[in-house]
Amino acid sequence: MSVQVLWKLLHEADTQNEKVLVFSQSLTMLDVIETVLKKNPVGRQSWKAGHDYYRLDGSKSSKQRQVRWVGCLPRTKET
Repeated sequence: MSVQVLWKLLHEADTQNEKVLVFSQSLTMLDVIETVLKKNPVGRQSWKAGHDYYRLDGSKSSKQRQVRWVGCLPRTKET
């Protein structure tokens, strides 16, 4: 996915107040996305790491990832 396509998707999600989850196998691509997001915010004046977006990669231990994300994920009823 190109950064331009991602930005279009982010703008669309922002207008609908939706969240987006981006996966990448490339740490370099995550760096690019983070840099572009800071310089060209989508729908906001500025984006802050850990508040407006979260980066989850191999630099965090599995315990840190689990503790951080358990409270963030929405709970759904299984039917």
